Amino acid sequence: MSFRTTAEVIDRFNRAFTEHDASLLTDLIADDCVMEANQPAPDGARYEGRTACLEFWQALADDRTTRFEPENVLISGEHATVRWRYRFGDGPTDSVRGVNLTTVRNGLIVESSATARPPATSPRRRRPRRGLNPQPQLRPGPRPRGSGRGAGGAQDALTLSMRCSGLRSRHASGCPRRCPREWRTSRW
Repeated sequence: MSFRTTAEVIDRFNRAFTEHDASLLTDLIADDCVMEANQPAPDGARYEGRTACLEFWQALADDRTTRFEPENVLISGEHATVRWRYRFGDGPTDSVRGVNLTTVRNGLIVESSATARPPATSPRRRRPRRGLNPQPQLRPGPRPRGSGRGAGGAQDALTLSMRCSGLRSRHASGCPRRCPREWRTSRW
């Protein structure tokens, strides 16, 4: 086998996907190869053995409706890190970016793990810019039992609950400020 160095193996591996030539993969995969894909979420799928890994990668390389674009390749001994973009359409949001961590021994890929960012079309949490934190909004909350005084009194001011509009998305999964349950599940 003429492909011995990690750089040569990774270059040929990447070319299989950029050129849609699955035949380049056949002599790059070790018998005991383990590959972890990033889909299905959240943990991905695990493929063990040469046959399983090779079938997965060949199907991906043969798919001419997609484009694989390596953006950065770092080699350190037998380890390679490849940052890439995978395009599945022509629009600006029809792609995902990710990273492959690959281990090569004796000129063969023995381990590969892929992680990817979610597609640009998925909802993202918007964080306020630094220095522009929103002011807390005062909203009437449930009145505690035994609070007296009437409208406008000091006790009524204490029953107003502060809800920060910047943390709305965090209330759905668990409030960091231990708000009452009905606040966490309400849509406001």
